[in-house]
Formats: sequence, structure tokens, C-alpha cells
Amino acid sequence: MSTVERSATVSRIRGRDRRFGTGRVLLTALGIGVLAVGVLGCSGTAGGAPAGATEAAATGPTVHIATTILTGEMLHKSDWPEFLPADLTVPANSTVVLTIYNFDDGAAALAADSPYLKVSGTVGNQATANGTAIADVAADQVAHTFTVPSLGLNVPIPVAPAAGQPAVVTVTFHVGKPGTYGWQCMTPCGSGTDGMGGAMAAEGAMKGTITVTAA
Repeated sequence: MSTVERSATVSRIRGRDRRFGTGRVLLTALGIGVLAVGVLGCSGTAGGAPAGATEAAATGPTVHIATTILTGEMLHKSDWPEFLPADLTVPANSTVVLTIYNFDDGAAALAADSPYLKVSGTVGNQATANGTAIADVAADQVAHTFTVPSLGLNVPIPVAPAAGQPAVVTVTFHVGKPGTYGWQCMTPCGSGTDGMGGAMAAEGAMKGTITVTAA
């Protein structure tokens, strides 16, 4: 696929209704050959997180969702990586299996003692990265995080192993009653001298929502 075709494809998919699994469609359209299984991706409604978001283990269904991190180069936006989709929807009282495909091979600066290097809020406080179980990621190997403060969830995402080849991170966590929960990346991966501008400050780029709907 040419640069022009890739740009047009990304633009077209970003404008689609995300209820139809944007992550999977995007990967297929870019010719990457990695598919997300059982993708659910819906735009959520902004709002505060209700109390008791991290209630005991869910008793409802198990759902699979996915999102893809594209680089600024892929999107033709300097220093502007994005999660696509950024807004996800799951049913209440469910067990969520989230797969993140990260194409960003640049490390972001986090202190060696940063709490965002550790997996938290997942089943067993573990994740898998490229098929290997992990509890943390080294400071010089983390590209982004998927952090949901109101759920106590933090997922450090390692850099892609090579250009065009994603790091694949999978985590399992529980959600309780309905509400809208904001997530954000906690690494300075945007523009500006501190890396906190651009994508870092934009909804739908390095921040978004998990909407938990009534079962």
C-alpha cells in the first residue's frame, strides 16, 4: 500500500462509526495481517466514574475488545500517536480481555521507580506481552500506558519490536456497575519540550473512555 493510500485509509477509518470494530478494520486495511478477535469498540459518553467501580470479580460475560496504537508517522502527524479506537464499551459485571497492538517503537521517559511501569488492576496483576507473562516493563522499554485511575487499572505497553511489527499486550480485568471511566496514557509521548502537548492533551488520542453499560 502506498503512502497516499495508507493516509486515505486511515482518514476514512477514523471517521467511521466505531461500533463496527475499528481496531480490526484498521489493521486489515493497513495490510498488517494482525486481527483482533471479538472486537467491541463504541464511543462512550463523557462523565464521572461512579463509586464502587472496582467491585468484586464480575459475574457476567467475558468480552474481548482491542485497540491499536498508531504512530505519528503512520498518521502523518508529528509527535501524535493515537489509540484507535480510543473509546470502548463493555457490559456491566463482565470480565474484559483487552488486547493492545502497539506499533510505536519509541520509548518514552519514565522514572525507574514510576508506578506506571507496573501492571495493576488486572487479574493476578499480570499481562502478556508478545505471549510472555509480565508484571512490569523496564523504564527504557515502555512506549505508552493504558491507565484507568478509577478502576485501579494500569497497563505498561512495551515498544514495538521493529517498525511495522506491533508489540501485542493482552490483559484481563473486571468491571462492575454501569458508568463511564476515563483512561489515559501516562508517558510523555506527545509534543512540546515536556512531551505533554498534542496527543497527550487530546481526547481520542492518548486519552479516551471505557463505557460500562447496563447488562
